[in-house]
Amino acid sequence: MKLQAVIGGDKIDEMDYRFFLFYKAIELGCERFFSCIRYSEGSRGLLVRIEGSDEQVSDFKDSIRDQVPGSVQLSGIVFEEYTGPVPSIETFSAFCTAELLDRWNREYAQQKKMIAI
Repeated sequence: MKLQAVIGGDKIDEMDYRFFLFYKAIELGCERFFSCIRYSEGSRGLLVRIEGSDEQVSDFKDSIRDQVPGSVQLSGIVFEEYTGPVPSIETFSAFCTAELLDRWNREYAQQKKMIAI
């Protein structure tokens, strides 16, 4: 079974929340997961895709609604059926690593500029 969720709220775009969802997918035994920030019509949300057994996906869906980390304030969740590809957990892990390295490189470059001034 595949599921797509678009999650809105405060601090949903922080890596901590994305990792929380990622770890939940691993905990449930799902082998396919993806999430990214989604910009649409001037608003920002978190796009999440997951693939697993009916029970795994149902439990994941319940987790999104019921287990929200303290700093995150959800304003809405839209669940949609999804038929496209969902990357493997390993691919998503590599995606996160690349995203973090890019962020750190940009922060380092900015600090280096500030020191040179």
